[in-house]
Amino acid sequence: QSQDLLRALEQRRAEAERALRAEAARAAAEDRLEESERIRREAEDALLHSHEECEELRASCDIAKADAEQSRARLGEAERELQTLRSRCSVANASACESRDRLDEAEGVLAEERRRLQE
Repeated sequence: QSQDLLRALEQRRAEAERALRAEAARAAAEDRLEESERIRREAEDALLHSHEECEELRASCDIAKADAEQSRARLGEAERELQTLRSRCSVANASACESRDRLDEAEGVLAEERRRLQE
C-alpha cells in the first residue's frame, strides 16, 4: 500500500511538473505573442509614418516641378527679350555707323569748303 501511495505521489509530482512546464511554455508563448504584437504595431506605425512622409515628399516634388516649369518659362522670356535687345542694339549700332560715316563725309566737305575759302 505504501508502494502504491508512493507511486501515486510520484505520478502526481510528475503531473505537477508537466503542468508547471506547460504553464511556463504557455506563459512564454504569450510573452512571444505580446512581443510579436508590439513589433507588428510598431511596424504598422512606421509604415504609416513612411506613407505620410512619402506623400509630403511627393507634394514637395510637385511644387519643385511647378517652380522649375515657371523658371523655364521665365528663362525663355528672358532669352527672347535678350535677343530683341541684341537686335535693337545691332540696328542702333548700324545706324550709329551710318551717322558716323555721314559726319565724316560732312566734315570732309566742310574742310574742303574751308580750304577753298582760305584760298
